[in-house]
Amino acid sequence: MNTLANSRTAFSSLERKPLKVLNIALDAGISIGVLLVCVELIMMLIILLYVPRELAGASFIGFAIGESLGASALRIAGGIFTKIADIGADLMKIVFGIDEDDPRNPGVIADCTGDNAGDSVGPTADGFETYGVTGVALITFIVLAIDKIDLQTIMLTWIFVMRVLLVITSVLSFYINRAVSQARYGDSDDIDFEKPLGSLVWITSILSIISTFGVSYFILGPGAGVTTQLTDLWVVLAVIISFGTLGAALVPEFTKIFTSPKSSHVEEVVKASREGGPSLNILSGLVAGNFSAFWIGMVFVALMFAAYFTSGFGLSNIMVYPSIFAFGLVAFGLMGMGPVTIAVDSYGPVTDNAQSIYELSLIEE
Repeated sequence: MNTLANSRTAFSSLERKPLKVLNIALDAGISIGVLLVCVELIMMLIILLYVPRELAGASFIGFAIGESLGASALRIAGGIFTKIADIGADLMKIVFGIDEDDPRNPGVIADCTGDNAGDSVGPTADGFETYGVTGVALITFIVLAIDKIDLQTIMLTWIFVMRVLLVITSVLSFYINRAVSQARYGDSDDIDFEKPLGSLVWITSILSIISTFGVSYFILGPGAGVTTQLTDLWVVLAVIISFGTLGAALVPEFTKIFTSPKSSHVEEVVKASREGGPSLNILSGLVAGNFSAFWIGMVFVALMFAAYFTSGFGLSNIMVYPSIFAFGLVAFGLMGMGPVTIAVDSYGPVTDNAQSIYELSLIEE
């Protein structure tokens, strides 16, 4: 899908309609995201419904291990390939004194392949693996940590209904964001591409949180007939999941602080490159990168602490080790908007490869 979208994005740029270029790249990403998430949910439901009870546990564990091994191979091998190819193309650019994507650069084809093999396949496989492993971990924990069979059944149903609904929410948010972007930027010749991407993440996050509370009330609320010692079970679980969903929206915002073209940190790196050469460029880049990782890490520390604190409001009455379950629900909320996360991840390599194709094909000539 991304390979097809690369060339379509490159040729659509000739029309000088930025929003159309943006939409092609996002269409490819959301298609991949929905496909992968739906395939994963179907596979897990097949194990849950049709595999014999005595084999279901081993099947889930094998499913998770297989996902992890496959994602590791794609992430590591693809990542190494794309960086070697990218650096090789950069070196040839310096040696021959030409542009990185110049047709005469022998490394540019490997660089384009790396965009697909590493920057596109790698994060997508990583998201696919994390989405599945999180579900397997929560299913396993529910079965082991909750004694009552009827409550186990309700909780497992809640997990799967939540996952299906969050996929629907992601698709709905995608089309809402497209309508908003069309209204705001439809006739513009120049747009800030970060804004439609950011609004997509925030719209999805808000709708996902609303859906989380609605579904939790419907399945676990007072009128659902669930008998537990915790009357507000649906509120506690919905709040914990919402911490993860909020984290999925905050991470891009903190990332933009350090990577946006308008960021002061980017300007510092540029200034260091101009005035100090390669050494200061590397040092300033490392400082900005470390600060970025630090603050994003602190965001998740705060969210996980909030989840740990919330788990103390009665979850121990229905399960053992409720804080561990809370941490799993944070990851669940983080990956709940998986299709949109994959769409935004895929946007970068699609447009990067489209630029290379544009220059390689000599379209303007």
